[in-house]
Amino acid sequence: MLGPTDAAMDLLSLTDILNHFHDDINAFRRGEDKFKSGRVLYFYLDKLTITAKVQATMKDKTYKVIVSLKSTGGIDETQCECPRGKWICSHIAAALIYAEKIGISKTDVPASWIKHPKKKLRQGALLFSDLFPESKPGYTALRKPISEEDILDFHASLMDADHKCGMAWVISPTLELDDKSGLPPFVRDLRHLDELALKKELICSEEQIKKAEENTRAQRNNPLWSKLRHLRLTAR
Repeated sequence: MLGPTDAAMDLLSLTDILNHFHDDINAFRRGEDKFKSGRVLYFYLDKLTITAKVQATMKDKTYKVIVSLKSTGGIDETQCECPRGKWICSHIAAALIYAEKIGISKTDVPASWIKHPKKKLRQGALLFSDLFPESKPGYTALRKPISEEDILDFHASLMDADHKCGMAWVISPTLELDDKSGLPPFVRDLRHLDELALKKELICSEEQIKKAEENTRAQRNNPLWSKLRHLRLTAR
């Protein structure tokens, strides 16, 4: 390992790095993890320019990092080959932390550090992005748009006597009731009333109860039963 020979002036401090990452402290923390796990594989200092290679956490890939330092100390510009590298990223943070830990200083003598890469991902290992790739624009898992007829056919199959599905009511046909005369009122139609008027309207006569019973037989298989029962306690 070759190192700087002139320690006249430190070029980089931890304060400089933290100030550089003040808008994204999480990137700094991820970079610290990369530094601690030895993912800075290559480091080269030539005057005021740092060139480093940092291994990605979940990929068998390294990203090149370039950092320009100020002659008076501190960070001037940074860039990385990764998608976030135009701004700040964890690879830049790892390289800067590495530089700060080894204590680089102003020197006319180039210095470099090289490490062997970490063990590659085991053969056949899949990344999360491989298992769940992003959908392409306009992608749909269906061969054609779902029509009302498709929904009715599917509902009918769920209600088949051989394999009834308890949640089939979710796609039950929309209830269209022209004649509500004699039925108890739907609670959702009364929500605009004040408390006293609401209590009055919710009182059902014997005739209304009888008509409701006659028109809601089969219960969960009857759309009217669900609509009359909505927001109403039906136990007696």
